Amino acid sequence: GFEAEYRMQSLQQYWESRASAEQRKGRAGRTGPGVCYRLFSQAEFGKLVEFSEPELLRAPLASTVLQLLALGVQDLSSFGFVQPPKAEHLAGALASLRDIQAVETSRERLTPLGHVLADLPLDFHFGTMLLLGVILGLPALALTTTAAVAVPSPLARVPLRKDGTIHHSVISRRQLFSPLGDPFSLLNIFNAWLEERDGGRDAGRWCRRNAIEERRLIELLKLRKQFAQILCRIKLIQRPPSKKHADAMKRLEDSSLAQTETRQDRQEASFRGEGSRRAGDGESDGSKQRRLKRLLLEDEKLRRGRRVLKLGEEDGRPTGLVADAHVDDDDSDGDADLPQPRGGEARSIGC
Repeated sequence: GFEAEYRMQSLQQYWESRASAEQRKGRAGRTGPGVCYRLFSQAEFGKLVEFSEPELLRAPLASTVLQLLALGVQDLSSFGFVQPPKAEHLAGALASLRDIQAVETSRERLTPLGHVLADLPLDFHFGTMLLLGVILGLPALALTTTAAVAVPSPLARVPLRKDGTIHHSVISRRQLFSPLGDPFSLLNIFNAWLEERDGGRDAGRWCRRNAIEERRLIELLKLRKQFAQILCRIKLIQRPPSKKHADAMKRLEDSSLAQTETRQDRQEASFRGEGSRRAGDGESDGSKQRRLKRLLLEDEKLRRGRRVLKLGEEDGRPTGLVADAHVDDDDSDGDADLPQPRGGEARSIGC
């Protein structure tokens, strides 16, 4: 539920509706005759409400209000909601957006910051964190941490051993945890995974050894790239990399994907008793790793540019970020990339 008074969500238990119970009953006979067993009596079923409360009435409205204002709605109180939320909920959502200066104080209209937040597929809190990271000159760190908190946790649940002791994989991953909190722990995990993958080692095996779900890290990487592309499009960071850079990144991703697929093929073959390698596999692991390292070296040469970001103003109002590019003398194509982080931060992968 959502507490409008405190502008916070809380985890509450409540009974489902009769409509939801009937809908779930249909799953018992989806592919054939079935029986639905309910863990409550017929009398309790009769006490249930007929339909569940619409999510609009029980969820925070700040993100919804942000999108409505971005679409040009000027008076939220007169907007044609199918089931209008409470006036205090709308007022609380506007107050939350005004606290971060996403909405003007005198009228229901987005500020330049609000328009940027509306373009990001993020909760406005996370969007604000991302933009502040860019303004403070830490786009790579902000992109990674924002994407990390926006995807499900990559930490796999590992049961205790039969003797009640903790599995060694859970103990192994603790060295990646940060005392500063979950976002920095996820940052450490992502950086360590990138080092394994970019170093030509078996990143999947590293994930299994540390009880980490690799597919979540791949989701994080894709979401990070999406955020970078959005920031490039709205010119909060510099232009996307040159075609040469983009082609090198594409080849790098294809090579990494091929390496993962080949490893999965070998595992499937071993399960079937066909040995550690399948017949017809072409390139060896050693040659693939050498090719991956060559692509990494090429990518590094293309990412030597640096940018300095500063907040532009017009008539005293922020107009966006202005970037002064500095490119190394040996960067022949004149391309520059995101500012590189200092030691311990996530490496930039470009836009």
